[in-house]
Amino acid sequence: IDNIIKLTSLEKLYLYYASLNSISMEIGCLTNLTYLDLCDNRFESLPIEMGQLTKLQDLYLSFNS
Repeated sequence: IDNIIKLTSLEKLYLYYASLNSISMEIGCLTNLTYLDLCDNRFESLPIEMGQLTKLQDLYLSFNS
């Protein structure tokens, strides 16, 4: 995900079934995201910086820890 953070114009991000257990707080830099799929990972919590994703319309979190 570290390289993805540089893609500030990114609108859709699919990270489902990626065996992730955390996500960088720098996710908040992706301010143009409208769609984020984090299903089927191992997340127990998400960084507060996700609150900066003000354009986010679709967030999928099912099947996490």
